[in-house]
Amino acid sequence: MMNVSRAEIEQAIVNTVSYVDAFDYPLTLAEIHRYLINLPLSPTAVYEALNRRTLVPHRLRRLGGYYMLPGRDDIVTTRRQRQTSAERLWPEAMAYGRRIARLPFVRMVGVTGSLAVSNVGPAIAVVPSLSMTNVSDVAVVQPSVTQPPATRTRPSGNTLAV
Repeated sequence: MMNVSRAEIEQAIVNTVSYVDAFDYPLTLAEIHRYLINLPLSPTAVYEALNRRTLVPHRLRRLGGYYMLPGRDDIVTTRRQRQTSAERLWPEAMAYGRRIARLPFVRMVGVTGSLAVSNVGPAIAVVPSLSMTNVSDVAVVQPSVTQPPATRTRPSGNTLAV
């Protein structure tokens, strides 16, 4: 591991949790390690930083195995609800993916966005948007999930359109 200060480690963790906060997505310890912004650390280093008591409860909050910004405990329930919505959508997305994969010259079918991380709000349907890009005879097909637009007020009082 490279030589980094405790403050740099803690800031990288806070930056990572802050980024996903915009998506109402609290992270587990393993997810903080996986998505850690600009700092390759071992899982042990992340664990130690989160258990030093300088981050939690001062800059981050831990609830039920999830880490989030202070005052954002409600996003744990949101994540669990969205996980349930995603579990209902995955079979349909996989069925579309199998159909699309049978098309000639399709080399890959991928799921992106909120469904890829199982963070879907109340979805209307899985729509196989055939926005295909032809790059060197490889077609990229992207199924998408449509959901109603949402607006919510952040703890800061600002309104965020999601």
